[in-house]
Amino acid sequence: MDGGPTKNEYLMQFQSDIADVAVQVPDSEELSGIGPAYAAGLALGVWDESVFGRLNRVKYAPGMDGETRKKKYNGWKAAVSTVLTKR
Repeated sequence: MDGGPTKNEYLMQFQSDIADVAVQVPDSEELSGIGPAYAAGLALGVWDESVFGRLNRVKYAPGMDGETRKKKYNGWKAAVSTVLTKR
């Protein structure tokens, strides 16, 4: 994940919980701009794949039980549906 919302620890943990997957957030919140530069450098042989392992990350692990996850997910779907139908 990248962008400004990555600074919101609650949101990142919630993303991990609701998707039931580990989430890694880079120190740089603008990885979408840095990523192509890394990929170009990799393609041109400027560096190897080990450069990606040196990126600092904050890791969030899922910790929500299945029943809570289902309720939260259904609530999210209802909220999205409400927004989409009020156009």
